[in-house]
Amino acid sequence: PIYSGHESIRKAMSKWLSDSTLNFNTYKFGIDNIEVASSGDLAYVRGHSQVEKKTKNGTAVVKTKFIDIWKKVDGKWACILNIGNNDNAL
Repeated sequence: PIYSGHESIRKAMSKWLSDSTLNFNTYKFGIDNIEVASSGDLAYVRGHSQVEKKTKNGTAVVKTKFIDIWKKVDGKWACILNIGNNDNAL
């Protein structure tokens, strides 16, 4: 589902972070590409992550990918849009 607004995002992240089946000690994160517009005020970041999750069939690796859109607001970079999804449904 799409999460929009601070409260919706806060609830989704709280649920994710409280998921006791995820082994956050195995969390890995990487950035694949960053591109900044020639204007210097807009950019995107493409990346990936993975974490191990306990399932009824043992441990599974959850692989994700994401794209963030960044914009300079009052001289500071702010992430104005994020989208991500899992490569595998668990």
